[in-house]
Amino acid sequence: CYIWEDPKLIPAFKNAITMSISQLMNHSYRPNIKYLYDYESKAIEYSAIKNIVRGDELTVNYNGLIKDKSPVWFEVID
Repeated sequence: CYIWEDPKLIPAFKNAITMSISQLMNHSYRPNIKYLYDYESKAIEYSAIKNIVRGDELTVNYNGLIKDKSPVWFEVID
């Protein structure tokens, strides 16, 4: 479960919990999926940034930016 903490949202709706395919995506510093927050529709849009074939793991960079190599809260095996 991912909690989306966003200061741009009004206080009553500051946090959201996503319940989608995103729960199945692991972190990678070399992701094959990027995501974009759509504040107007309150949705997260996912797009492939590499060719993905059947059997490939879907990965995103948990830091938000594709090239962000900042440490995350767990050991990364990439």
